[in-house]
Amino acid sequence: MLAPTTRQTRLMAYVTTASVAPLAMADIQVYDGPPIGIGGSGSVTLSLGDFQLELGAGRWSNTSFNGGGGWTTCCSYIDDKCAKYDQIYQTTYRGSKWLQVSCDSGLEGVRFTELGAVIDGPQDCQASTFLCSFSNQTLIACGEADSSGFDDCYRTRRFHVGFTALTDGTPVFGWIQMDGSGWGTLEITTWAYDDSGAPIVVGALPPEPCTGDLNDDGLVDSADLGLLLTAWGSCGKTGPGCFADLDTNGVVNAADIGLLLVEWGSCEDGP
Repeated sequence: MLAPTTRQTRLMAYVTTASVAPLAMADIQVYDGPPIGIGGSGSVTLSLGDFQLELGAGRWSNTSFNGGGGWTTCCSYIDDKCAKYDQIYQTTYRGSKWLQVSCDSGLEGVRFTELGAVIDGPQDCQASTFLCSFSNQTLIACGEADSSGFDDCYRTRRFHVGFTALTDGTPVFGWIQMDGSGWGTLEITTWAYDDSGAPIVVGALPPEPCTGDLNDDGLVDSADLGLLLTAWGSCGKTGPGCFADLDTNGVVNAADIGLLLVEWGSCEDGP
């Protein structure tokens, strides 16, 4: 199992779509670990903090035989004499690849979706999306083979999956980002979920927290100033008061007050 790092912060509000009201006070957990490879088929374990689920994921091919040329003969010459007759045959194959996902342990629903979509309710437990197409032509003549074809299976693409899971009977909504091609590597590059049980926007990441928002409520105000004054003095870079050491010099002092005042107000507005 991979050992991802966790980045958690408070997101006061973010815009979903014109028809959906902004979501408030969401807790978005984001996977920042290494890419998670997806094989031909099987189960992929996603783990972040105490939250874990298994996703069925893989590539599937649909291939068809689209005809062949007639049998004929040709002669292989040795020393200007016909030594043997060989057959000529032409075949053509066409096909496509699909990326499929399904619910395994811990999942209640999955669907391929677009950036900006809102994940907020029940879904099916299996979904697929077109990955690429290919065609190949083979000509066998006089004991030799010559192949030619075309495909777009080497083209790198990005896919997004929205998911619904249950934790202690409470729905949790999240999204998964997949990158790769039909013939090459395909992997989960990041994923996120909202552990507050609120809907989540596909692709939404929490903003960087305000430097002076010490109580993590989306505002830099007198409450944060009070916390800073409570932690006043040396914290040795390891003590409990260091959460208020905004310039990380080991001391909570007037310099930290200055940094807090620069950030004063709503974190949405920025400094």
